[in-house]
Amino acid sequence: MTIQSQPAASSAELAEFAWETRYRRHSPGASEESSLNDTWLRVAQCVAQAEAASPDRFADVFHRAMADLRFLPGGRVLANAGAGPQRTLFNCFVMGELHDNPDAIIKEPIHPLLGLQPCQARRVAFDLGFTGKQVNQAVAIMLALSKLYAARDCSLAEINPLI
Repeated sequence: MTIQSQPAASSAELAEFAWETRYRRHSPGASEESSLNDTWLRVAQCVAQAEAASPDRFADVFHRAMADLRFLPGGRVLANAGAGPQRTLFNCFVMGELHDNPDAIIKEPIHPLLGLQPCQARRVAFDLGFTGKQVNQAVAIMLALSKLYAARDCSLAEINPLI
C-alpha cells in the first residue's frame, strides 16, 4: 500500500479557506461579500453602532484598524457582526482568579479551524497553577468545554471557581 501525502497548505491558503467557510457572508437576501475588505466594512459598521454619538466616524476608525491588521476581531465577531438580529458577539477565554487585576487574565488564542489544542490547554493549566494530576484533569475539562462551546455555538462558557 502506498500512502501519498498532500502538500501542506500555505498560511494564505488556510486564511482564505477560513474566511470563505466561516466568516464570508453568503446569506440569501444580503449583499454577498466578494473580498475580505467587504467583511471588514460589515464588521466595522456593526461594531460602530455602539458609538451612538458618531457611528460613521468610528466605523471608519474600526475599518482602518482591521484593514491595516492592527486589530483582528475574534471569530464570533467576524461571523456574526452585522449578520442579522439575535447574533452573539461574545468570545470564549479562560481566566484564573483576578484579584481585581485585569493583567491577571490568561489569554490563549484559539485557531478558528483547529480549535483549542492540548498543548494550549496544558499551558493554561500551568498558568492557573495546577500541578500533578490536576494538570491533566484541567486539560480534559478545557478541551471538552472548548468542543462544547463550538458545537453548540455558545455565547459564553465560564466556570467560576474551578474546584
